Amino acid sequence: MNQPRFNLKNKLEKETLILLICRFKGERFLFSTGMKVSPKQWNDRTMRVRSNQEYIDHIHINQGLDTLQAAATKLLQKHASERSALTQMSFKDELEAILSGGHGRKGQTDFLAFFNQLIDERKQSPKYSSGSIEVYENARNHMKRYAKGKKLHFQDLTVSFLKGFVTYLFKEDFMDNHINKIIGTIRMVLNEATELRLNSLMDYKSRKISVPKTETDNVYLTITDLGKLSELDLSSKPGKEKVRDLFLIAAYTGLRYSDFSKLRREYIQEVEGKRFFNILLEKTETRVWIPIHPIVETILAKYAYNLPQAISNQKTNDHLKQICKEAGLSDVFTKRVYRGGIVQEEVYEKWEMVSTHTGRRSFATNAYIAGVPIANIMRITGHKKVETFLKYIKFDNLESALIVSAHPFFAA
Repeated sequence: MNQPRFNLKNKLEKETLILLICRFKGERFLFSTGMKVSPKQWNDRTMRVRSNQEYIDHIHINQGLDTLQAAATKLLQKHASERSALTQMSFKDELEAILSGGHGRKGQTDFLAFFNQLIDERKQSPKYSSGSIEVYENARNHMKRYAKGKKLHFQDLTVSFLKGFVTYLFKEDFMDNHINKIIGTIRMVLNEATELRLNSLMDYKSRKISVPKTETDNVYLTITDLGKLSELDLSSKPGKEKVRDLFLIAAYTGLRYSDFSKLRREYIQEVEGKRFFNILLEKTETRVWIPIHPIVETILAKYAYNLPQAISNQKTNDHLKQICKEAGLSDVFTKRVYRGGIVQEEVYEKWEMVSTHTGRRSFATNAYIAGVPIANIMRITGHKKVETFLKYIKFDNLESALIVSAHPFFAA
C-alpha cells in the first residue's frame, strides 16, 4: 500500500488546489482538500507548504494536510485488512465520514465553539503574537454579545445576520477601520471552517457586509521629539525607564513590538567593521539586517547587552503615553476618523497618540526625511510593497513642502 500523497492541481495558476492522491490495488483515487496555495509556496519534497512564506498561514494548512493524510491512511489500512474493494465514490464518502467522525473539530457545526477552539490553537502556535490573539478574541466577544447567548451554527451566518452584526457594531460607535478588522477576522475564521469542510454557506463573502478601510492619521516622533524622550530623567522610575529605552530602540530600528521585545546579544553581527542586528521578523518571517544606530548602541551598553524584558504591549502603550507627556510632547494633532462612512475630526495632544507602533512609523518617516532611499528602508522594515510602506510616512503637507524647498530646483 502506497503512502497517501499531496500534489498541486495546476502549477501554472497563481493559486491552486491541493489534491490528496492515494493508490490502492492499482487504482488511483483523488480527493480535493479544499485548500489552495501558490505553487511558489509549495515544497514538492515534503508535500507541505513552506514554513518561511509571508502571505500564507502555513501552520493551519499543514495541520489540515496532516489530518487528511492520517485519515486516508486509516481508510486504506481498513480496506487492506478487510480485503475489500474501493471506488472513487466510496473512497470520497468514507474519507469524509472519517473526517467528520469526531476527529478534533471535524463535524462541528457550532460557530462560536469552533472560534474558541481556533483561538486556543493560535495561542499554542509561535506564529501568532499576543496582539493577534487579542484581535481574534475581540471579534469573538463581539459576536457573542450580538448573539445574546444563542447558539450559532454555520448556517445561521447569512447575509441578513451578518448585516445585522455590522449594524450592531456601528451602534457601538466603533470607527470604520475597527469594524473592518472585526469583519475581516470573522471572514478569516469562516475561511478556515470552509477549508475544513465544516461550513458550506458562502454568504460571509458578500460585499453587502463589507466596511471599507479608510486612511488613518497617525503621529510620528521627530528626531527632536526622540531627543526629548532620550534626555528625560527617569532614573527614579526604573520601570518607565526600561519602557522608554525599548521604545527608542524601536524608533531607531523600525522593529515591531513582537521583534524589539525579544532582541538578544546573539542577533548582533559585525561586517566590515560595522555592527548590525540580523533578525528574523516574527510577523513576516523575513530576515533583515539593521544597522545599529549610535543611540541604540548606547542603550545596549547601558544594559550590558542584555536588554530588559518587555512588559505586555498594552501596558507598554499605557506607560509610553505618560512618558511622552512628561517629556512635553504636547503638540496639538487633529485626527480624521470615519464612523459610518462619515468623516469627523478629533483633536489630541501628540502624547495621547503614541503607541509601540509609533516607533516603527517614526523610524520609516525619519529615515525617509533624512534621504535614505525607500528601497533600503523597506529592506529594514520588511515591507514588500511600496504602497504599503508609504502609509508609514507620516508628515503633513507643510513638512513635505519644507523638505522639498531644500531641493536645488527651488534654489535662487
